[in-house]
Amino acid sequence: MYEYKFRNYEKILRGVYVSYFVEIVDIDNLTKEETIMKQVNHKIPLPPIDVPCAYVTVKAGATVPIPGKRFHSARIDVGLSYPCHPEKIDEVFEKVRDWVDDKMRKEYEEMIGEDLDEQEE
Repeated sequence: MYEYKFRNYEKILRGVYVSYFVEIVDIDNLTKEETIMKQVNHKIPLPPIDVPCAYVTVKAGATVPIPGKRFHSARIDVGLSYPCHPEKIDEVFEKVRDWVDDKMRKEYEEMIGEDLDEQEE
C-alpha cells in the first residue's frame, strides 16, 4: 500500500522538498556488531506549490554477504519520499519505485563488485 499524507489546508506556503537516504551497515554475524559503512541523507528543496499535496514514499532493503569477509553481511537500505498532487499518486509511485530500484541495484553492485546486467546476459 502507498504511504502518503494529505495536508489539511488548501495551500502549502512553505517550500517542499524531496528527501532520500542510502545506508549500508556491516554486520558481524557472530558478535552482532554493526558498523556503518555508508550513510547519506539528503533533502532537495523544491519551489512552493499551491495545491493540496500528498507524499509518495518508497523504501527498499536487502541483506547481502560481504565478499571476502567470513560471517559478515551488509544491510543496504534505500528510500525516497516525494511530494505530488493527490491525483498523480500512481504515476509518481512508478517513477519513485524505479528510482529506488535503480539506486538499490547500484549500491548492491558496488558492494559485491559485479555488474548485474552482465550476469543476466
